[in-house]
Amino acid sequence: MVCQGMDIFKAPYKPAICDSHMHLDILEQGHPEAIKRLVAGRCLCISWAWGQQIANMDDLVAYLDLQAQTVRNLREKGLYCFYLTGVHPRNICPDLVAEKLPQILLPRLDDPLCLGIGEIGLETGKGPEKKVLAAQLDLAREVFARNKIIGIHTPRMNKEKTARTLLDFLDRFVLDRKKVVIDHVTPRIAGEILNRGYFAGVSLCPGKTSPIELLTLCRDQWEHLDRILVNTDCGNSFFDDLLRLPSMDILPPQTLARTSLGNGLAFYGI
Repeated sequence: MVCQGMDIFKAPYKPAICDSHMHLDILEQGHPEAIKRLVAGRCLCISWAWGQQIANMDDLVAYLDLQAQTVRNLREKGLYCFYLTGVHPRNICPDLVAEKLPQILLPRLDDPLCLGIGEIGLETGKGPEKKVLAAQLDLAREVFARNKIIGIHTPRMNKEKTARTLLDFLDRFVLDRKKVVIDHVTPRIAGEILNRGYFAGVSLCPGKTSPIELLTLCRDQWEHLDRILVNTDCGNSFFDDLLRLPSMDILPPQTLARTSLGNGLAFYGI
């Protein structure tokens, strides 16, 4: 599973922007032309785990293998990219056994292109979601020992309520909060997340966060600006909002530089 051939570990370009959360395996299948746009824009891409049509554990393992292989293939094509491995709450299948997750995920953490575990979290907070999330958070010591990070999902529906449930649940675990990002954050919940010491991911795309909302969030959370990461959450659709953000002249230059590149490089240790 560990990558071979050191050539793909070299940075193909100096990044101009960092998309800190996207789904390259899905994007490459549905929008292969987008990869050229990302390379042309010198985008550093972090691909989080979120499979489609996961009916059982075999599907899940096959998907995680495909995700890792996609990143290796795209590296060979000149895209500067890495990935996170893990079980998204919407990928919890009926036969998933939480106790088996360490043997599935830990070997993947030994891949130099794997920067940690994600996308994990809560979608509804019901059923087996908390047990599966706990099994992955229990790997935090192994993750942090490898100098890697944890990426956590918040849902589109009932976001504020579920995010607060998530924050309370995270308090049960010993986590280095400087190595944990809680994503799809909105201006309404950003303060609660940042005040607890976590990084906050902001998905700049239709239906999630607009450029003006991003500006508002950054202004409101100015003292935490070094822990805000901007992304597009690209997957089934290609969103070029982050690539176009510098030309929109909405964010102050320092804010733009930190949230769209510098913070991502520092958080992921790149």
